[in-house]
Amino acid sequence: MKQLPYQALIGPQLLAGIIDLAQWLGINPAWLLIVMYKESGLNPKAVNRYSGASGLIQFMPGTAKGLGTSVAYIRTLTGLQQLPWVKQYFTPYRGRMHSLWDTYFAVFYPAAIGKPTDHVLFSRGSTAYKWNKGMDMNKNGHVSVGDVKAWLLRYLPDDYDPCDCDCH
Repeated sequence: MKQLPYQALIGPQLLAGIIDLAQWLGINPAWLLIVMYKESGLNPKAVNRYSGASGLIQFMPGTAKGLGTSVAYIRTLTGLQQLPWVKQYFTPYRGRMHSLWDTYFAVFYPAAIGKPTDHVLFSRGSTAYKWNKGMDMNKNGHVSVGDVKAWLLRYLPDDYDPCDCDCH
């Protein structure tokens, strides 16, 4: 099997769990690894100092509460122990993620799944724009689906082709 992006950063049990989860979700395991890497560096103890988001996919405090847990609890878990929570989070998007982009949007901004490139997510003046202005790739005061795709491309491993199974 071809080596997956970032798999060298995690142990074999977590890798196997991520592959199993991706198969259950019907997505390419590389997409899930890339999203987890971008969100947390594959560090299950990662915490966003501004929002308090925590864990492999950076569960927001309200999201964790909605899943029946807390970010404080998520932070105590290993990556492997977080996978049931990751599965629970992704379950509503099962069958809707057809690309790396859809998988990333399921975590970052679910309402953007399947939206066209020019769809605007945030505009200058909003808190969301302030927190994500680095994604405004053309510096036009809006973060669009296309901006997020271009931004994410900058962080992919050099040897990863995002059009491998998901060129849309």
